[in-house]
Amino acid sequence: MSMSAEFSKSPEAFLKKHTLHTGGRLAGSGNKKVGFTMKSGTLFLEEDPKGVKCYYLKTAKGMTNTSCLDRAEKDARFFFTDSLTGCQFLAHGGSINPTVEHDNAPGGFSNRLAQATKKNLLCSVVPGKDYADDEIANVVGVKSGKLWEFYLQHGAPGKPRVRKLA
Repeated sequence: MSMSAEFSKSPEAFLKKHTLHTGGRLAGSGNKKVGFTMKSGTLFLEEDPKGVKCYYLKTAKGMTNTSCLDRAEKDARFFFTDSLTGCQFLAHGGSINPTVEHDNAPGGFSNRLAQATKKNLLCSVVPGKDYADDEIANVVGVKSGKLWEFYLQHGAPGKPRVRKLA
């Protein structure tokens, strides 16, 4: 079974088994077909025309990138953030069409969290609270029926920890 097929079959089990690194290999935010490449015990997300259809939310230093998932990609079953390395992730709105944010502007974290809370906060990932400063963290979304669920994966290579966020 290919890595893409294994991921599609059971994303949570896949994340518990494989450390994922999503950062730096995909150009820009948007609709993608991605696959997984293993290097030194870590899986890297890469564009692959035979891979899984997803929406990918890139980050930019000092910026907050946002997207409404069902407006961005109605057919994608999966969502990936760029790796979180001191960044904050927020999902708010409804579980059917959530707005997702990858916030790389540390000075505005508490402001963004307060604004998202007013907009029906579904989940948040805060550096230093939900993952350690020396860890790579990823948020993966899975669309089940019409509803989006989000998972946080973090930890050392080969020792991933996974927590369902919403």
